[in-house]
Amino acid sequence: MRLAARGMIAASLIACTAPAFAEQSQPAIESAMVLKAGTPVPLETLGEVSSKTHKQGDRFELAVSEDILVNGQVVIPRNARAIGEIAEHRAKGAFGRAGRLEIMLLHVEVAGRRIRLDGTMGDNGRDSAVPAIATGIIVAGVLGATIRGKHATLPAGTRITGYVHRDLTLAPAP
Repeated sequence: MRLAARGMIAASLIACTAPAFAEQSQPAIESAMVLKAGTPVPLETLGEVSSKTHKQGDRFELAVSEDILVNGQVVIPRNARAIGEIAEHRAKGAFGRAGRLEIMLLHVEVAGRRIRLDGTMGDNGRDSAVPAIATGIIVAGVLGATIRGKHATLPAGTRITGYVHRDLTLAPAP
């Protein structure tokens, strides 16, 4: 009987300590951070992007304008480099046609890793056709080809918000 009692005591001690081990391993699982898809990433253009100087397919640089945190830890630091691309380009044209730019965000670079971003933005220059029409059809026909619209321009410092493309599991901080 004494042996049975000792066995039951040992079994109950093991049962009591088992949850403690599970609880100790639990925080390790929770310390893995996940950067969720759709997390907004505020960006700013580093230089001017214009339909005058950029063409479709050209890439340009942006910078993250504020730290992105997960569980209180910075996972994308302020000033991290990001890349965008001109998705659509139309130069200004005759008869007051405005230039057009549409950009798409590609990725942000953090510690040698690229984090894909979603997001687009467009800009149209200003049309200048209204003065040509106001002066009459004959004048517009003769001089209209010399009236030009404005280039589409995103000045340096233009704010654009990108969004994390998909969930990313990040290594826990050491």
